[in-house]
Amino acid sequence: MNSIAQHIEYLLMRNDCVVIPQWGAIIAQQEEPRFENGRVTPARRYFTFNAQVDHNDGLIASSLMRRHGITYDQAMREVSAHVAEMRRQVKECGAFPLGRLGAFSLEGKHLVFTPFPSQRALSDSYGLSTIVFKSLAQLEREQQAIAAFTARTEEEKHQQRRNTFVHKSLRWAASIALLVCLGVVLTTHIPIADNVQKASLAFPAITALAPAAVQAEEPVVAAPRFSEGMPDEADGHYILVVATTRNPQEAADFQAVASVKTVTATDGKMNYVYVAQSDDYAALVNAMKRLPAPLRQAYITEAL
Repeated sequence: MNSIAQHIEYLLMRNDCVVIPQWGAIIAQQEEPRFENGRVTPARRYFTFNAQVDHNDGLIASSLMRRHGITYDQAMREVSAHVAEMRRQVKECGAFPLGRLGAFSLEGKHLVFTPFPSQRALSDSYGLSTIVFKSLAQLEREQQAIAAFTARTEEEKHQQRRNTFVHKSLRWAASIALLVCLGVVLTTHIPIADNVQKASLAFPAITALAPAAVQAEEPVVAAPRFSEGMPDEADGHYILVVATTRNPQEAADFQAVASVKTVTATDGKMNYVYVAQSDDYAALVNAMKRLPAPLRQAYITEAL
C-alpha cells in the first residue's frame, strides 16, 4: 500500500497530473513568489484533486512495472486493490492519508483532498520559508523588552545571592552562640558537701534562641512546554514536522532556538525536526493548531 503512494509522489515530481484509476486525478499547481505587507513568500507548488478525472493514464501502472518487473495486468490488479483499500478506509475511518502528499476525507457524499503543506513539491524553493520584515518600532520594542528582562534577571540573581549570604551568616552566628553556651556550661562550678569546688557537667537551663526569619527563595516555575498533552507514541506512523534542513548542524541550530521540545530524524539526505509522533492522524492535526505562531507552517508526514 505504501509503495503505491511512493510511486504517486515520484510521478508528481515529474508530472503535473497523475490519475488514480477509478478514484480521481491529483493535479500540481505552482504559485509564484510574493512580497506584500512586509512578508516575502517563496514560490511553492501545491496539489489539488479532481474526482471527475478518473480515467487510466497508465502512469502508475508503468511505474509499478519498471520498479517490480511485473506485467501490466499485474500492475493494474495492484492498483485496483489499493483503490479498494482506500475506499474502505475512507468509509470506515473517515480519512485516508496518501503518503507525504495529503489526506482524503468525506464531507457529506463528496471526496475531499487536503494537501499537506510540504516543501518537497518545488525543489527550487526547497527549505525556504516565509520571511517577515520587522519595522523599526517593533525592533525598538523588542530591544526594550530584552533589556528589561535582562535587568530583572540580574536583580533576581542579586537578591538570591544576598539571601544565600544572610542565611549562611545566620547559621554561623547560631553555631558560634552554641559554642559559647557550651563553654559557659562546662566551666561552671557548683558547691558540694565537703565544701570543695568541682567542675560540673550539669547543664543549666538554656533558653533557645528565637529562629531568625529567613526569606524563602521563590521557586522558579518553568514555562509550560508545548509537548505537554501532545501525542508522543515512539512508534507512531506520522510525525508533526516544524523544520526541514540539509544537514544535522542546521537541525541542531534550529533546535537550540526553538520554543518547543523537538526531535530530529533523517532519511540520509535531509533532516526533519518534529515535535510529535502518533498513529492518530487527527490528533496531530489538532496538535498542529496549538503550535506557537513562528511554527505554524509545520506539516504532517509519514515517520521515517
